[in-house]
Amino acid sequence: MKFIPNILASQYWKVWGIGVVMILSLALSLYLPKFGQLPAGLNRDEAALGYNAYSLLETGKDEWGTAWPVSITSFGDQKLPGYIYTLIPFIAIFGLKIWVIRLPSLLAGLVVIVGTGLIAMKLAKQTKLSLTMQLTSCFLVMILTAISPWNMHFSRVAYETHLALAMFISSLACLLFALDTNHKLRQRILLVTAALLSGLTLLTYHSYQVFIPLFFLAFLGLNFKKIKKLDQTGIKIGLAIGLVSVGLLIGGGVFKANLIKSQGINPLDNQTLLNKATEYRTLKLLPAINKVLFNKYNEGIITFTQNYTSTFSGTFFFIHGSNHGDHNPGNGGSINLFLAPFVLLGLLAMGRYHQKKSIQLVAIWLMIGLIPSSLTINPLLEVRLGTIFPALEILAVIGIFYLFHFLSRLQKHILGISLLAVGLLSATRMFIFYTQIAPPVSVDNTGYHLLAQTLYRYRSAPETVLTQSPFSSPYIWYLFENKIDPSLVHQKIIHYPTTDEGFIHVKQLENVHFETISWDGLGTIPYILILKPTEISPDQRVSPSFSLIETITDANNQVLYEVWRYHLKPVPKY
Repeated sequence: MKFIPNILASQYWKVWGIGVVMILSLALSLYLPKFGQLPAGLNRDEAALGYNAYSLLETGKDEWGTAWPVSITSFGDQKLPGYIYTLIPFIAIFGLKIWVIRLPSLLAGLVVIVGTGLIAMKLAKQTKLSLTMQLTSCFLVMILTAISPWNMHFSRVAYETHLALAMFISSLACLLFALDTNHKLRQRILLVTAALLSGLTLLTYHSYQVFIPLFFLAFLGLNFKKIKKLDQTGIKIGLAIGLVSVGLLIGGGVFKANLIKSQGINPLDNQTLLNKATEYRTLKLLPAINKVLFNKYNEGIITFTQNYTSTFSGTFFFIHGSNHGDHNPGNGGSINLFLAPFVLLGLLAMGRYHQKKSIQLVAIWLMIGLIPSSLTINPLLEVRLGTIFPALEILAVIGIFYLFHFLSRLQKHILGISLLAVGLLSATRMFIFYTQIAPPVSVDNTGYHLLAQTLYRYRSAPETVLTQSPFSSPYIWYLFENKIDPSLVHQKIIHYPTTDEGFIHVKQLENVHFETISWDGLGTIPYILILKPTEISPDQRVSPSFSLIETITDANNQVLYEVWRYHLKPVPKY
């Protein structure tokens, strides 16, 4: 009889391995079609990630000429190094291409699926469920994550938040496995791996610099007795890695950069809160009462609370999400709609079984995960809430299990078959929506790539080459699309002054200018103007000072840009 547990364990992991392969195959069948083509074209953050990685690969410096930075200035948004440094070997092997820039995010999506499943499996074990139920919870969470709209989209776009999520999920899984083994060497390996992954998470996406310390402090408090019994060498090494990570953040100027970055997204800025308080002090009350009721501290608490509670909106998660075209194509929900009742049941189950540590961990995950986004002016943005999406999938499975508890065997089978059918239908609908319906109404960045190619063709013209909309950062597509020599960029690029929001835009690189046209000043030098059709007036179109050189069209033959030559002297028309 003593051999049965080992045999069962062997079969357990064999079944798990087969299940993982099947579920990842399902995920890839949804994620790979038109990969690199949908979404259409890189957004400016993706282009910046790719070009800075390319610049580091070629010169050891970012686009600003800084050697191996921890805080990467880019266009003033102070990017962290995690995704950019991860890209370097991929670009070295495959080149600077759209699909290559998005490849780490695709791999991160697969890691998130497996990692979330492992977390669910360990939480089920903590709840003392059978091996069969542990496997069921693992597979169910993995399937729901694989067919989720949020993971599909995040896996198709170069998102720093998605790579950071994969690292966090992996680190949490390592910690849960460390708690579940008595083998000291295995504990040490798992603890050190968890610490490394957590440190890398801090260096990959800003939100986790708030989330990671709070979450793992809560995790420590929840599992303190077990953690004290773990391998002490592993714990000490893990703490040392944590200190090194924080040291990199401080020494690399990340915290200082965060203050600059927060200028444009922080609703708790002192001056903003003071302005609010002053605006409200209009009633003829005693000055002391006015100060008690309306001050920056009260306004800060109210603003944060409003942001925090607004994220509980079911319509955001299940119906329409944000209206940001890059983060949410077609304004679809991030979580499959059929999971809404199970999420509610999961919340009920959490209330009933709140004494169980596995339930407490999910609750902590959800509550702390909402904090980073609540510290911004737009808390309802998918990339800022990415932390909690896996927790919601786990919560839905808790709700499914909770419902199963009240059903007969026949009813369980009926519900299981129904869930399978609805899940298949939802996955099919999501795939068609994402690949066929959403693209025509989503942000299409292919125009910037075409603009970049056109600018490059005319860069050596005797006239000054100019395009507008410098605040959209068209320069970054110009650098990326044409693989502009980073050494040239370091020496020749000219920037505008920093904006109030902390952004730094590019004005000129050699003969290519990114400026808003002053039509009154055009008479001094000749230009090649690359403009959108709406940017040149009917009068200018018929003026002898302007001549149309060519039009730039997209795949649907829609004119995106026109190339005009402006002459110092009118050219006679014959």
